[in-house]
Amino acid sequence: MREYTKLIAKLGGTPSGTAGDGLVHGWAIADIYGDELADLMGKVKDICDPYTVFSPDHKTHATLESLKKLLLSNYQFGHHHHQLTLH
Repeated sequence: MREYTKLIAKLGGTPSGTAGDGLVHGWAIADIYGDELADLMGKVKDICDPYTVFSPDHKTHATLESLKKLLLSNYQFGHHHHQLTLH
């Protein structure tokens, strides 16, 4: 995953879709934007949210390990059938 992200950044792109970097790509912010900008983002986050109340482990201070903890091992959607409404 890291090699994929670095290749995309090297080609001038971003692995983000319309939802931005946030949780999924937060661990790779330095790879995508460079160390200097990633450090600046972290400093701004620390100033604006010193207690990490808003979106912890999103974008700044995220690690690949923090993302792995949130990934589902089973991507079947059958258990969400009660949330669907049919008209």
